[in-house]
Amino acid sequence: MLRARSETPPPVDDILYGPDSLVWDWQDGDLGDEQREHAPTSAPDVERVDQDMWWPWPNRKTCLMDVMGAFPRALFSESELTAARWLAGRMGSIHLPSIRKIKLTREAVLRVAGVNPRLFKGKCGHLYAVNDLSTIIAHDFANPLVREQVSTYAEDSGNRLDHPGEARTKEATLDTLHTQWKAALRGAPSSVDKLATETGTKDKYLQHFVDILQSKLSMRCEEQMESSTTSAMKTRELEGKIERLRAEWPDNVFNPFLQLPELDMHCDSPVEILHVVLLGVVKYFWRDACSRQTHEGKRILKTRLSSVNVDGLGISPLRGHTLVYYAGSLVGRDFRGVLQVAPAVLRGLIPDAAYEAWLSLARMAPLIFQPDIQDLARYKTQLSEAITDFLAATALWTTQWFNKPKFHLFVHLLQHILRFGPASIYATEVFESYNYVIRLRSINSNKRAPSLDIAHSCSHLHVVRHLISGGYVTCDTSGKMISPRQAGDGVLALLDDKEVLDFMCMRDIARSPGSSAGQCTPITAKTNDGPTALRPREDTMTAASGVPISLLPSTVSVSQSVILQNTDLAKCGSVVAIQRKENLTERLPNGVPEIASVDEIIADPDTHMLVGALVTKCVVGPQKLPYQMPLCRLVEDSPEASSERFFVTISELLACLNTYHDCQAHACAISRTRTVIQERERTSEFDEEIVHACCPEDRILNMAQLCSAEVLSPFRERVPRYPGRTISDVIPDAMRIREQLRQEAERKKQDAQNKKARQSRKNATPVASSTPMIGQPGLTEHSGTPLVDSTPWGKDPPPLEAEGDISPQHVIGHPCHPPPVPASQSTPPVFSRTTSPSRYTC
Repeated sequence: MLRARSETPPPVDDILYGPDSLVWDWQDGDLGDEQREHAPTSAPDVERVDQDMWWPWPNRKTCLMDVMGAFPRALFSESELTAARWLAGRMGSIHLPSIRKIKLTREAVLRVAGVNPRLFKGKCGHLYAVNDLSTIIAHDFANPLVREQVSTYAEDSGNRLDHPGEARTKEATLDTLHTQWKAALRGAPSSVDKLATETGTKDKYLQHFVDILQSKLSMRCEEQMESSTTSAMKTRELEGKIERLRAEWPDNVFNPFLQLPELDMHCDSPVEILHVVLLGVVKYFWRDACSRQTHEGKRILKTRLSSVNVDGLGISPLRGHTLVYYAGSLVGRDFRGVLQVAPAVLRGLIPDAAYEAWLSLARMAPLIFQPDIQDLARYKTQLSEAITDFLAATALWTTQWFNKPKFHLFVHLLQHILRFGPASIYATEVFESYNYVIRLRSINSNKRAPSLDIAHSCSHLHVVRHLISGGYVTCDTSGKMISPRQAGDGVLALLDDKEVLDFMCMRDIARSPGSSAGQCTPITAKTNDGPTALRPREDTMTAASGVPISLLPSTVSVSQSVILQNTDLAKCGSVVAIQRKENLTERLPNGVPEIASVDEIIADPDTHMLVGALVTKCVVGPQKLPYQMPLCRLVEDSPEASSERFFVTISELLACLNTYHDCQAHACAISRTRTVIQERERTSEFDEEIVHACCPEDRILNMAQLCSAEVLSPFRERVPRYPGRTISDVIPDAMRIREQLRQEAERKKQDAQNKKARQSRKNATPVASSTPMIGQPGLTEHSGTPLVDSTPWGKDPPPLEAEGDISPQHVIGHPCHPPPVPASQSTPPVFSRTTSPSRYTC
């Protein structure tokens, strides 16, 4: 390939997407020798371009088209690549590689940095493909961008807690499984389930062989029923059958992980907070709360959810209708939102004991999801007390929750955090999103070898990510060992393409942590004079508040939001935690942050980076009932408020916080005033919402928010909810409450049975033939004759008052209480039955 020497190297866009030219397209490696001979040679200082530019791909076009097939969440099938190739050809591109050539080149690239997918056959007979884990780990350590973000654990941290209670051991589990297996080999495979229930130990791997043994023996026993041989011969035949089956199976019929000396599943399997917290207790509690609601209760709960403030929680506005009426079909993302707003929306809608359990869960969850632990000693105390309070509150609500095994796992949570680090590190909530990536690969497979197709596709994805991000390799395209090297400069230049990074889901890897901090979004509203974002510094609220204008550029950009250092998005009106530099050593020696509301965001008009934000300090008060969270009063816009205003920089903005209105104190009402939006259009219809008409500045600092838990730690109540009480102390009270609930349930059951019996007797009572049957269609008009039961009661009348608001005078046919006849009527009124069999109306 030839090109004229230039004084400066071509820009990145020209390298990646330069104009296609028959002769001068210096990136094109498909030009024939004849075309190169006709290239002009009179240009000064003509040089041959480095053939290594797009290694390990042969040229730019082949590289880019192959990379298109490795986008994790925008996968191109072969037919879609063919369509893209056709479009590029129609747009003027020439010498585009065929799909077959791309596939052949991909095989060579996979030899450079592939992860060697292999097919295995499991002991249960299933075939599955596996990529080489050791190669993946080696590539991560050989990648400069990835290696700096990889953290390794010390072999022995020396800071572990003793097992709370008597934990199981690998040896005890193996002994239990051996007992189950011996019982199955004695000809009683059906007893394995009973043994597993008694011991709580069940091995799905072992169960596979037990099920086969059960099926084979059952079939043989049915055949022996028709045989005339003796019982002893039948027994010996079954024993021989068992021996032959055992000889066909592997020596180890237990879970292979039990044979690894480096792994003990009993202590090396930490609590997984997605399924234990969000899809565990939060799901249980939320379904219980929704099932308790009447039609009116669901309407109130739905409106509260749709109206609650979610600013600072990092989630979208909640859909109350979905969360309430489809409580049985929610996912982890939904329960994450429910958990953080439950104290605000459930007050008054559930029993006090249930609400107390919700509050204890809201105090514990932020500590569990905390990604960074600065003060380990304080964290251990807070989490230990929070777990004790949660289990105590749950027990004082009802001990039936402890039939769910997930509640027991909280006892081991602190031990696992001290050993493996913050629980959010090994939560599967993030990794479950990758199921979509795998599903795309399965969709584009022909399903003849789905596992192998997915493995090969993931290997190709790994290769592209490794090479683009600058990873080193030690093999060439033929598979031979070479000195460590990176991909060509053209391939590495793709790391500067924002669209490629988005398609490859590599935006966070390519940029350093915190590189987006301070980026502002200008106000987009416009007036007749032009954009309102740009204005002189003298026309800002910041200048009017007394901030020295020398701190501001002559022209500023007033923005609507800014990205903080912890990636939170702060908007005008948001509540934030700030740490002013002068307070670190003077007024706040312990580093307790201040709470403030954002009034104005000032950015540089050229770079759109934050210059500073004008904030007003909030007043944080004591714990507020029933929320048991601190008050947070926003200072009104008044002359006194100017003294509490500060101009802070990006380094002083710590995090966004969530607050919600104190509706309990101000009795906020529901109003049908919210405009309904359909198809992104405002309609003339209205929906219900909570209107904060009184004291909107009175807020509650939401201590249940999962993000920024470390910032809120100083505001947590230092005294536990149940001070000085352990789980053992709570057990007597819990048992007493359990007995009360049992007696109440028995009473309700007996009342329902009595009511049903009385109703059956009423329905079975005959009616005079001359009188129309009660409930007969059309029996709503006055017929001139009262409906009176002609058959007297065999015994004393039953106590109808016990049925609620039904009194004897409401019932027709009661021999002691005939229907009254109004004085204004010449004939008594006729009563007709309503929806309830024992209720009648005139």
